[in-house]
Amino acid sequence: MRKITLLFALIFIISACSKEKQDTQTNLTDLKPIDAKGQKFLLKYNFKKGEDYKYILTRGFQNNVVVKSDPKNNQDIDNSEKYTLVLSTIDVDKDTVAEFNTTISAVDIDSKRNGKEIKYNSAVKMKPEDEAPFLLYAALINNSFRMRVNPKGEIIEVSHVDKIVDKFVAAQPQMKDITAEQKTQINSSVKAAIGGLFQLMFKPLPVKQTGVDSTWTIPYPPNQMGNLQVINTLNFKLKGVLDDNGSKLAQIAIELKSTTSGDKKYKQGDIEATIDNAQVTGGGEFYFNIDKGILQKSTTYSILDISQTYAPSGKVRGSIKNVVSSKTKDTATIELIK
Repeated sequence: MRKITLLFALIFIISACSKEKQDTQTNLTDLKPIDAKGQKFLLKYNFKKGEDYKYILTRGFQNNVVVKSDPKNNQDIDNSEKYTLVLSTIDVDKDTVAEFNTTISAVDIDSKRNGKEIKYNSAVKMKPEDEAPFLLYAALINNSFRMRVNPKGEIIEVSHVDKIVDKFVAAQPQMKDITAEQKTQINSSVKAAIGGLFQLMFKPLPVKQTGVDSTWTIPYPPNQMGNLQVINTLNFKLKGVLDDNGSKLAQIAIELKSTTSGDKKYKQGDIEATIDNAQVTGGGEFYFNIDKGILQKSTTYSILDISQTYAPSGKVRGSIKNVVSSKTKDTATIELIK
């Protein structure tokens, strides 16, 4: 089920309310709305060469698994992560695709699993054995990489991650003899992880003149859950426009729609599984600075609720049916602080 959860985590734009009040520049709920009736606004990213942007990203992940026939295998996970992200615009090409030199300058993690807590803070020196679960996070710190983003907010390339990979490999003696192919695989995995993290700060935009109450939709390729096909769609609506000290902020609502089709039964070896329930919900909102062409703040979330029954196929002596339920909530807040 963890693999399924990760699939959804990569797809959904997720959110939560930030606890780091000192990082907040403006209380956006206090801003006054602009009378924008009949007006049209161009919603597109507009990065400029030489400009720097600093964001705070706070993420949460909660997962509760209940195994009806064997409670000792129940699982309760509660993780929180905080990142400081710095982007320096080094070029904008003729198609207004921006290239950034990007740095993760700080990471703070609090992870609880079945009551056991472990922590990581990139500013605190740790013993090697305590840092072991967080080697990739440690490798990310202050090792810059490149990223290219189009005007719609799509990350189209992550590159120059060699320093991160080298630090990650060097921290693990068992990897000293890895092959070039294995290192290439790690390189690809690191790029995918970085892309998934940073995509949170680039929300999809229509890149056209848009008025209040206008909507747009982003469909995603279907996912497979056993033989069940899951189709996800993100719906966006421009709720209004706010005045932020002379800058116009678009207030945009997000709603996740999910539908399923196909056979709820599938086999895993000698086990027959039935998906009794597979429900996905999500949503939130974000604020986009129309005049500057950048994301100001985002708060979104996703919840995945799954229940499956496992039973042995044929006559297997002593075997019984087992019901496993899993509820996962992903949350995140990202806010521009510079």
